[in-house]
Amino acid sequence: MQRILKNIIVILSLLALVSCISYKPIFDENQKFLKVGKKTAYDDFEICYDKANKYLDDYKSKRIINEVSRKAIFGSILGGISGIIFGNSARSLIKGAVAGGVVGGAYGVFSSASKGTLTNDELKQKLITQCLNQNGYEIIGWY
Repeated sequence: MQRILKNIIVILSLLALVSCISYKPIFDENQKFLKVGKKTAYDDFEICYDKANKYLDDYKSKRIINEVSRKAIFGSILGGISGIIFGNSARSLIKGAVAGGVVGGAYGVFSSASKGTLTNDELKQKLITQCLNQNGYEIIGWY
């Protein structure tokens, strides 16, 4: 049973990797491309692809942290105001602020997670194209 599960995980992992690179650049046969050849050009594409993914992952993490923080602060403010209005004491202000912060933060986490991917393929392609251009390649399209 463990072996079957392991094989399924390996197959799914390979399919995920293959689907990640569902498009490739069409290189112009400029001096750089002719000098290094097709294999090296596509190796450089893989490097740029990894850089683009890392950049977008870092950006997404920062965006999620900012969104969770904003919603937690907003929830704390609303909770604190509700605590003062309905509890009429400093203790209810603190309880309301804490509860509002927790609810706001949780809402920020779930709303960020439900948004799915941060960017579309077009942004990733632009990042990859920019990286390849900086390395001397010219991209005339994608397939």
